[in-house]
Amino acid sequence: MTSRREAGPANERRIAEAIERVRQYLDYETMETRYRDALDFHDISVAVLREVVRMAFEAGYDAGFQDAKLRSK
Repeated sequence: MTSRREAGPANERRIAEAIERVRQYLDYETMETRYRDALDFHDISVAVLREVVRMAFEAGYDAGFQDAKLRSK
């Protein structure tokens, strides 16, 4: 359904930064899989989920905007 672009070093850095922002917002200890349901599954409200989606959208928008600025030079 969705396709993923190859992630170069710049994209990997952006992804890591976005994951860290979400981790901090959700106040999770880690975003790594720990293979224990009690550690890997969390209840979150719809409002929090909406905010995380907004954060991801803005991160993607900002990355695209920065790429466009670099290409126009």
